Amino acid sequence: MPRGRGRGPRHKGQTRRFTSEDEVQKQAEKRQREIEWRRQKGLPSESESESDDEDKEKKEEDDDDDDVAFARGKSESDSDEDDDDDKPRKLKGLEAIIDVENPNRVVKKAKKAGNIDVNAKVELTRRQREAIEKQRAQENYKQRHAAGKTEEARADLARLAIIRKQREDARKEEERKRQEAAAAAAQKGRKA
Repeated sequence: MPRGRGRGPRHKGQTRRFTSEDEVQKQAEKRQREIEWRRQKGLPSESESESDDEDKEKKEEDDDDDDVAFARGKSESDSDEDDDDDKPRKLKGLEAIIDVENPNRVVKKAKKAGNIDVNAKVELTRRQREAIEKQRAQENYKQRHAAGKTEEARADLARLAIIRKQREDARKEEERKRQEAAAAAAQKGRKA
């Protein structure tokens, strides 16, 4: 058997120690001698006291299992027993001795449908108001831009007018060159 922890961290330089078979046999013989000596003296043996300890541990584990089931929520067997939500919760630590109320603890109370005011005005949060204002501003800007009332729209329209004029001049220039080329070709055809 190794001493200390199994796979866990060990201190630097320390190795795991294992008990040899001889040591295990000696320990078993020693236990047997102690048990016989206790029987001779009329004292309860360690095995009996160990069985009592095991019974206590089993009871504690059962109690712990109840706590775990309580923490997980209602199980199928507990659902019949815990139908009432009005039962007091299990107190932890010093809560049973000292009655302290945490002022920061917010207790959520269930609201009934009849108590809710339908006509109450719902106030928006700051972020929601800012988002709505931003959306309205964008829509307003798009409308003004489409109508040509913004500086960007005016600049865009001026640029478009310049481009249209340049294209118109280029088209006229090409048309004039074609006519000149056609006239030159017609004169060459007459000479020949």
